[in-house]
Amino acid sequence: MKEGEIHIGGNFPVKGAECRHYCNPTCHPAQIGDGWVYGCLHAAWPQNKYDDFCPIVQCGGEISKCEILEKLIRRMMAGWKQRVKNACTKIEGFEQEIEELEELLGGQCGKP
Repeated sequence: MKEGEIHIGGNFPVKGAECRHYCNPTCHPAQIGDGWVYGCLHAAWPQNKYDDFCPIVQCGGEISKCEILEKLIRRMMAGWKQRVKNACTKIEGFEQEIEELEELLGGQCGKP
């Protein structure tokens, strides 16, 4: 690749990388010059949540060298736990509705 040249295409997974989020971002502004830069597509990065350019990382695709900040991972986990809690609350409400409907059927109210 020539200096100042940008290859457009997308974020492609790197074959042989241990981490499935490690990518080759061909359309990244940092992807100029002689050397290739690599990024991370993990959803814990705020840039990836908001459709911005993926962060450039130096981990080499090795999970043991992951650069995602602990606070970002904890934030994401808290969000998922809250979603599960909200889903469970909804399920409880649906179960109560089913019980009420079954009671109505059992009493045969409004028989045809």
